[in-house]
Amino acid sequence: MKRLSSIGWVIALVVLLIGCALLIPRGQGSIRPGSTHTTGSDGAAALERWLQELGYTTLRMEYRELELSAADDALFIITPQQEFSQAEVDEILRWVREDGGTLIIIDEDEHRLLDALDIEIDQTTELIGVAEVVQPLAHPPVEEIQLTYGFPLVTTRQDGAVLMRATGYPVLMAFAEGRGLIYVCACPNLPTNRGLRDEHNATLTLNLLNRVPQGGQIVFDEIHHGFRLANRPRPADPSPLTGAPLWRGLLYAALVAALFIVLTGRRFGKPVPLRAEVARRSSAEYVQSMAGLLERGRKTGYVLRHYKEQLKRRLAKPYGFNPRVSDDEFVRELARLQPIDTGRLADLLRRMSAQAPRSRHAPASRS
Repeated sequence: MKRLSSIGWVIALVVLLIGCALLIPRGQGSIRPGSTHTTGSDGAAALERWLQELGYTTLRMEYRELELSAADDALFIITPQQEFSQAEVDEILRWVREDGGTLIIIDEDEHRLLDALDIEIDQTTELIGVAEVVQPLAHPPVEEIQLTYGFPLVTTRQDGAVLMRATGYPVLMAFAEGRGLIYVCACPNLPTNRGLRDEHNATLTLNLLNRVPQGGQIVFDEIHHGFRLANRPRPADPSPLTGAPLWRGLLYAALVAALFIVLTGRRFGKPVPLRAEVARRSSAEYVQSMAGLLERGRKTGYVLRHYKEQLKRRLAKPYGFNPRVSDDEFVRELARLQPIDTGRLADLLRRMSAQAPRSRHAPASRS
């Protein structure tokens, strides 16, 4: 295999650095259920991206005062983590009644906005299992929704339409409010990243926007997930060395130049190989090494028997008789086929049959 040149190594290192920078996962920040900033299972990042792909315009209402206009067609309030002020409640209801917006509240806790609508959430009764869609809201129609969990909606209003029930309790209701429409759902998992994996959840969520025209503007409330004007993060002061783009470029260029100099530097002369690197071992060394190993392992009898078997096979092969017969029978059969010194051959086979022949290096036993 052809080795990479020095320039090739430099290019490979640069590509590796760029790849690491692109593949290092960014942190997801704080875990905020229902927020479009959250990509975890309880976030709403997938809902925002999905609506964008469908052609809707999405807007995050964050780091500003809560204000809505006629240009906003729908407002999602998904599991808010902070309480609504009375001014915020008045602004939301004004927008629904006067501008004809669609308000979608998906929550499991009570707050001032639900109180203003005379709606309560019964947290003492947790609903798990299958919810029945009782109104033809979805197209194509959806008959059942699998609930991870939910709670009953309780209200004294007579103008509410129950759209979905679970074990007889309403969990999704619609209310006409002035020129607009309000949906209240006590199933927090419905529009989350995990919930939208269910095709029925996705269809039902999309049909809550049936009053929004194609390309309309959908607003996500992030103010009540903590993204308030008072909490706006200050831009971090860039480091004078690595923060500014110019300094970063110079730093990376210096790093690449240093790697190039190190990898392409010239030697003072041709490298001289060590004697051990060029010396080749002879085949005799291998034979001696194997013989020494067998001798130290006391396997010399095994070697003799091996050579005896090979000798008998080579002598019997030209005449086609079985070499595995006893030594005496083998000598007689071979003498019948060709003239041989039977005594010398019998003595050789007898000496090669020794179980543990004495090594030539071993001391002679005392008599």
